[in-house]
Amino acid sequence: MTGARLDDQSRAILDKIAQDPFLDPAMPLERLRANFAAFHRSVELPRVELDKVENRAIAGPRGDIAIRIYRAKSAVTAPRPLLVYYHGGGMIFGNLDTHDTICRRLAEQSAAIVVAVDYALAPENRFPAAVDDAYAALLWAYDNGASVGGDPARLAVGGDSAGGNLAAVVAQLARDRNGPPLRFQLLIYPAVGMKGESQSMEEFAQGYFFERAALDWFFDQYLVDRSQIGDPRVSPILSCDFSRLPPAFMVTAGFDILRDDGEAYIQLLRDAGVAAEHHRYETTIHGFISMAGAIDAGQTAIDECAEKLRTALEATAGTSKPYEVFFENEFVRLVNVNIARGEIVPEFVPGSNRMVGIDFTDSGRAYYLDGSLPEQACERNDKAIREIRVELKSAPRVEPHALDAIRLEPARFRVEFENEHVRIVRLRFGAHEKGIMVHHPPRVLATITDVAVKLKFADGRSDERGAPATVAAWLDAETLQTENAADAPLEVVLVEPK
Repeated sequence: MTGARLDDQSRAILDKIAQDPFLDPAMPLERLRANFAAFHRSVELPRVELDKVENRAIAGPRGDIAIRIYRAKSAVTAPRPLLVYYHGGGMIFGNLDTHDTICRRLAEQSAAIVVAVDYALAPENRFPAAVDDAYAALLWAYDNGASVGGDPARLAVGGDSAGGNLAAVVAQLARDRNGPPLRFQLLIYPAVGMKGESQSMEEFAQGYFFERAALDWFFDQYLVDRSQIGDPRVSPILSCDFSRLPPAFMVTAGFDILRDDGEAYIQLLRDAGVAAEHHRYETTIHGFISMAGAIDAGQTAIDECAEKLRTALEATAGTSKPYEVFFENEFVRLVNVNIARGEIVPEFVPGSNRMVGIDFTDSGRAYYLDGSLPEQACERNDKAIREIRVELKSAPRVEPHALDAIRLEPARFRVEFENEHVRIVRLRFGAHEKGIMVHHPPRVLATITDVAVKLKFADGRSDERGAPATVAAWLDAETLQTENAADAPLEVVLVEPK
């Protein structure tokens, strides 16, 4: 038990819902969405007038994504922090209007520019559509935030309930894909998934607004099949790695089925060395921030979230690490490069006078530099830069091989550049295409797309490997056959020192 008593305002909301169960799954979907929106209007905060609120459409993986940009009146004239915000609603309900007053209040109280995202809803657009839209919006904010007065070097994600799920997932993806360097994540009673049956899931399964049966229904609408619950992009609590994530602040509600799993997620972050704070609002229910016009704790919580956002982004202003070495051996040094648009960074000092760059902001373009970088590396950039730089230190001993991939499969393995120091190869496979047995020398592999492959080695072994887009790793010499296991084309860049 929570040890606390449900407050009178939350009890009044529950009584109202009991008299009018407006979210009965038997209703037509459009009526459910209309009921959800009407309920939110009846309990939301009064609308705050801001300096500027702008609707835009940005390019997404499946078409345009609607966003709404909130900028409050402020004495601050310098570029402001940016919060990319994802609304709640179980991936099925909600839009820019249902969470408008929350975003306005956050913008007013934090002085951040809030970019709200109208991601694709299920069941019309099932997983991973919402995740793909959420990540695309983050990339847009990083690449274009300066154009709306924001500071992409002080970038955060946030969301409530299903939106909190997306915020946690996007934070993990940004880390894994060498994406935008996030400074903060704001998680409001997020649906992070389950490691097991929690006490709160059992105790509040029925009668507390968000019920266990409703959670199961949401999953049925959102997922293609239930096996996807094990995917960390659905259940971020099931990730294998919680390190190197941005600092977090989480709000939970005492009478909420999601309470214990959310708080377990915070502990996983802390155990991995991530600065993570948490505040449980003991006497209220799931969704109480959206009900801040009827539940006083909701407004208190919004203002607390805004203050945590303000403090976190003020504290991290100017601490961006544009260059980060993430692997080194006797042959290469691998450097992540993350530079926000308009950010002034120190001059890059390479550890070697020969280098290959893979530019993810330019469709994975690969280039070679022999000597020091051009002077503009230390000037203000007119676009965001996300790259991996491969510094060539020395050459592994490589003997000619009868199964050389370039000679045997020139249609898939295309040499883009070659000199006495390096060979740069671009590899492409169609969906479910299978190659032949070929030999690869020691190399750096950089993924341009997500990769899922089945491998068969010359000694008879088999393996399956996968990696997200925009990551890189050193691989020793191998002789193998590759099959693209994905429904989409595969593209990687191979950098072979010689």
